[in-house]
Amino acid sequence: MINRSNLLILSLALFCISCAGYRFRHHENPFSDYDIQSISIPMFVNESSLANVSAPLTREFTQVLSAYPKLKIYPGESRRGDAMLIGIVRSKPRLSELNKTTSTVFTDSQLKSSIGNRQEFYVPRTTTYQLTLQIVLIKDPTFEEMKLISNPLSQQIQKHPKIVFNQTITLDGSYDRVVKETENSDDEGLTNSTKSKANFERSVQELAKTGALKFKEVILNVF
Repeated sequence: MINRSNLLILSLALFCISCAGYRFRHHENPFSDYDIQSISIPMFVNESSLANVSAPLTREFTQVLSAYPKLKIYPGESRRGDAMLIGIVRSKPRLSELNKTTSTVFTDSQLKSSIGNRQEFYVPRTTTYQLTLQIVLIKDPTFEEMKLISNPLSQQIQKHPKIVFNQTITLDGSYDRVVKETENSDDEGLTNSTKSKANFERSVQELAKTGALKFKEVILNVF
């Protein structure tokens, strides 16, 4: 005869076994409870004011999901996946609104020779920017459903028979503009645009990695 004490121990043991089984399934495929064994990941849509941000984000998110051994990933708009991960990058419409100068350098001292006889002024040195990324996991979407998701109002959709999740995360980036002196006012100028562009591209790479980590936290916390 099982007494109350033994029954309690047995119940706790069964509960622990159940939790361990759930964690194991989650570790192998966080979407298995939704009958999703494979996901297609097309190139993220870039609706922001910045160029060349889609590819790094798509790559980092693909790497995060590829780490789950029981989850098959199809790159591109493949229809073979049980679900599709859609990413839409957005920002303020104008670069002047998007890019914010957070530090400057004054054109005196060594930079004086770069501006000739012009009045000294402040040159932007550090620029920050903010993007939003809407991430939608939807099962076997139709063309009409994908068109619906591309609408900014779709960020408000939380209940849909095919949508597993619909989350928007904020991504903050910053980069330094390379400012250096030149021999005279006829040289290329104060800001080295080539090196500044390289700094911007590195900041996008870091932003993409940060976004992918945030996405992984969403998976761990929600599923």
